Amino acid sequence: MTVYQDITQLLSDFGTILPEADWDMCERSAQRARATGHSALQTMRADAMHRSRRTAALEEAARTLAFVNEATGNATATVPTETANAIAQTLASASALKDEHAAVALQSRALQAAVHCQFNRRYAGAEQNDEPIIRRNVLRFELNRDRKEIDAILRDRFSNAVNGQPSVQAGLAALTSAAQIELLVPDLSRRAALVLRDAERLLAEGRGSEAEIAGRLATDYSATIREAVTIHAAMLSVSIEAFNPINERPAQELLKSAVGQSFDAKLPNGTDTELHHITGTDDGALIELRGFCVSTESFRDGDGKLISRAILEDPSSGARVQVMGVFANWAHSGLARGAAVNATGTWRNASGLNSGSPALEVTQLPLTTLAASAWRFAVLELGGKWFPRWRNNLQIDWSISPHLIESDSHPLRQGAVELVFLSILRSSP
Repeated sequence: MTVYQDITQLLSDFGTILPEADWDMCERSAQRARATGHSALQTMRADAMHRSRRTAALEEAARTLAFVNEATGNATATVPTETANAIAQTLASASALKDEHAAVALQSRALQAAVHCQFNRRYAGAEQNDEPIIRRNVLRFELNRDRKEIDAILRDRFSNAVNGQPSVQAGLAALTSAAQIELLVPDLSRRAALVLRDAERLLAEGRGSEAEIAGRLATDYSATIREAVTIHAAMLSVSIEAFNPINERPAQELLKSAVGQSFDAKLPNGTDTELHHITGTDDGALIELRGFCVSTESFRDGDGKLISRAILEDPSSGARVQVMGVFANWAHSGLARGAAVNATGTWRNASGLNSGSPALEVTQLPLTTLAASAWRFAVLELGGKWFPRWRNNLQIDWSISPHLIESDSHPLRQGAVELVFLSILRSSP
């Protein structure tokens, strides 16, 4: 079996083991996947570096020969045909990395599996002895610390790219960044499970206002985890392509694009609106809503567009709001009943997506435009080929949910479906 076939088989495994919710099996498969992916990427880096050095040597020899020819009057300063052909063959072989996407996909999928393994184990074993409000302060502090570390990783790569760091060093630095993220994600996932447990406990005890605060923290944890997974894939891609002498490949372009870009940009910022205050909101207003998911469904509209609808509830007042998203199947992206949700969009008193009934239409982020001006978004766009930070670029976040609750067999409680249904293996370049 070739490496490519082995990787493809391992990716297929992840689509079959999760329905059993056997986290020991999942972790073993993830470890094997990580080892295979690491080995494949290591081989690719070595091959790419060898090709890069060979190409550089050929080009230098060609330039020297052309200079000598011109200086001695034997010929004009052009690269000899046989040398040009050798360079072309080397470059052609460098572009034939058909396993590259699969190897990065495998590493990324293994990290996603680690997220759900750690989350579900901690969720199942979480003790309810500690007061959620006391624990919340500690969990918020630890999340802020990890966010700063992820931000520092990105800023360091951005600074090096702006300063024209040599490709080989850029590739090795990106590999280090991916490894740093792999160390952060498991603990983030365990703490995310604790936060959700606390939110559920507060809801069960009728402490609605406190549950809302816990829900905000839960969505912040999950947003951070998803962003980390996206950055991880992008850094793995850079760690390969930085050794590749061919220009106009995505990771190469990412490194070059840093010059002239800002590091970050602001997302559309809607007015924070309580669900029980939604009545009277101006039609067309950009707002931000938070609540807990009561239900979600997907359907096709009259034009054949896939539409998702989620109903959010305010635990304090019981007020409910419908939220709509285009080209999305939120259930297949991991949005489960009971998840805490944060959505930004346009309020419509008569939403065309909701058969004329009131709804929030979730903003579709112009990620390509953002990526053209801000380097952080360029990284997220590159990594989104393997795992998108925002599904379908919709500005909505929800807390990671447990894969399956024994007392609730409803399929929408399967929070790990984002790992099962995401088509992560794209066609090779």
